[in-house]
Amino acid sequence: MSLILIWCVSFALYLLFAGEVSAHELICAAVLASLLTAWSRLIRSCSQRCFGFTWNAAASVTRAIASLLPATARTGGALVAAICRLQSLGRAHSVGFRHGAEEEAGERTRRAVAVLCASLAPDRFVVSLERGKEALIHHIVSGARRPDERWLS
Repeated sequence: MSLILIWCVSFALYLLFAGEVSAHELICAAVLASLLTAWSRLIRSCSQRCFGFTWNAAASVTRAIASLLPATARTGGALVAAICRLQSLGRAHSVGFRHGAEEEAGERTRRAVAVLCASLAPDRFVVSLERGKEALIHHIVSGARRPDERWLS
């Protein structure tokens, strides 16, 4: 079932990014979706670690994607201002991070989604995770407004 879902999503995404539906694009979409599905199957069969899907992870990814456009505009404005003033931007800060059990698939997924969500915005990325302690995050745009860090809990 998951392979069919991977194929369908890959096929649809290719057509979305291609911008048109023609015979040539349909053939390319089918070939590339099949290759991606085979690659996904190969990776999962060779993997030593398992990941588990949770709806909380899907909600975190959705929140991160929704904040992408405003963050891009904010970062672009800050970079233009920094270029005009000839100053450098950026700061790093540490926030608490719950690492969880190493051997649980759900915890591995939560950590991977946490890093993805934190690094998806154009103005910040995770530099490092210390086991059981904290996450070091680099921000380009500084300000009084703190980013949503619910993904860490």
